[in-house]
Amino acid sequence: WLAFVANGALQRVSLAGGAPLRICDVSGVVSGGTWGADDTIVYALRGTGLFRVNATKGTPEPIPESGLASWPEFLPDGERVLYTTQGPVGGLTAFAVIFADGSSKRIVAALAGGEGGTSAEGVLGTGTGGALGQATIAGSYLVYGQSTGFVRALPVGPASLRAAGPPVPLADSAEPGAN
Repeated sequence: WLAFVANGALQRVSLAGGAPLRICDVSGVVSGGTWGADDTIVYALRGTGLFRVNATKGTPEPIPESGLASWPEFLPDGERVLYTTQGPVGGLTAFAVIFADGSSKRIVAALAGGEGGTSAEGVLGTGTGGALGQATIAGSYLVYGQSTGFVRALPVGPASLRAAGPPVPLADSAEPGAN
């Protein structure tokens, strides 16, 4: 199955072909989504937060405490969702992890406020580097992009998602995507 948004609705279509099936209505611009193994879809609405819905049909429910959100991705455990959120600098400047039921939100890493400083989570550099984009977990790294074209890999503990060192540069001139 492939999920997508069209005509004001979250829909799904079989990869084998056929007509799309309506899952639920959405009001607003969807900024990414992720489909979990238990048939839960988590998606972000621009300017708001995360929502979850059953992939077969249902009513979307906001995920409490998610805050401003974009680019969610289920982690391999199938329970937690990694996403871009508001950090100490404002805008989309932090990565957080939250259980799909809305419990236990935690900032994984953030851009630090001010010049040359770091925050408690701040291992990603200063807030002058532009907004953060989509992130993914690749082995023991959190791989992420910034609106300035930087792509970095932050070493993390795979289970704890706690930073294990400074970010490693992967690319300094990637084409930033539209959000």
